[in-house]
Amino acid sequence: MNKLFMALFCMAVLSMVVSIEPKCSAFHYEEKLLEKMIRMEIEMENIQKGIQAFKEETKQQIETIADDLSSTKSQLEAPTNDVRSLNEMVAFSAQTVAEVAIPVSDQVFRFTRVDLNIGNGYDSTSGVFIAPRPGLYHFNVHICIQAGYGANFAIVVNNDMIGGSYIENKHYFTCTSASAITTLTKGSRVWVKSTYGCGHCRLYQDTQERRNSFSGFLLN
Repeated sequence: MNKLFMALFCMAVLSMVVSIEPKCSAFHYEEKLLEKMIRMEIEMENIQKGIQAFKEETKQQIETIADDLSSTKSQLEAPTNDVRSLNEMVAFSAQTVAEVAIPVSDQVFRFTRVDLNIGNGYDSTSGVFIAPRPGLYHFNVHICIQAGYGANFAIVVNNDMIGGSYIENKHYFTCTSASAITTLTKGSRVWVKSTYGCGHCRLYQDTQERRNSFSGFLLN
């Protein structure tokens, strides 16, 4: 009987232990799980903050690179603009007249030595400049005469005189200049001519100071 009682008592205690233990283990597990979830949530927040910081830093780097590219593009385009401007320039300079005697009026002064001819507008054979493009032009002519001689000359645009001068000196070699600014259309013709001819109308030129010359360039 005692043995039976002891057996029943042991079974009852064991049953109580078995019934209590799972409840304690489940609570402990849920607590640990909650802590783990909280840690994961904190880690996710830190990761999101890191991603956001990375995005902002990357955005700033992209903006910096874009600014550098824009600056580099402007620097690369600058020489191109310079080349384009050079291609649009028009300028010429010529000296040394072919004929020094001026026996008649309307004689074209042909300046045969060409030092500059950007745009290829000046023709040394005819002494005529033909505008390769429209715009505002400046022209200058420098004329020298022998002592005891004189010269009358003018700058002509399409047969219209736009500037000129007269020079005469009985005792000395001397020089004078005339200039003009005018608007030309493409194909306009410009030259220097005598406005009076005579036996005592004569130019003088040498390789030093007394140089007859004709020049012009596109202003705008």
